[in-house]
Amino acid sequence: MTASVLNITTGESTRYTNFSFISIIRVADNYYGVKPEGIYLLSGDTDDGTVINGSITTKDSDLGTNESKRVQYVYLGSDTATTITPYFDGIAKQSHRSSFGGRKTKMALGNSGRYIQLKIDGIDRLQSMEVIPTPRQRRIK
Repeated sequence: MTASVLNITTGESTRYTNFSFISIIRVADNYYGVKPEGIYLLSGDTDDGTVINGSITTKDSDLGTNESKRVQYVYLGSDTATTITPYFDGIAKQSHRSSFGGRKTKMALGNSGRYIQLKIDGIDRLQSMEVIPTPRQRRIK
């Protein structure tokens, strides 16, 4: 089962997979999933003993320029080790592990394209992300 959530402040949407709750409620600072059989506290590092792998995939972006570009580094506001798989013009490239306590990921310089999408796995908490493109000499791809 899949659930979708829309952030009305930013206009961004989030999709949750393997979602079996009929609704989510918040009581004080705690979130609970509601099923016909009961109410479940949503907290902790595991889901019934299975480690939770937080994962996001960004939307395709030209990062504000039509030029073909590379991405040498991705900086995350995260304190956990992550793995980033870049997609350049829709083609998946080699995955890269983060360093510096999950804050910096060095990407392969051979990858380039106009549109970039990132899949980030192993997220425990992600507060920010910065992607700095480096334009190539070729203006348009």
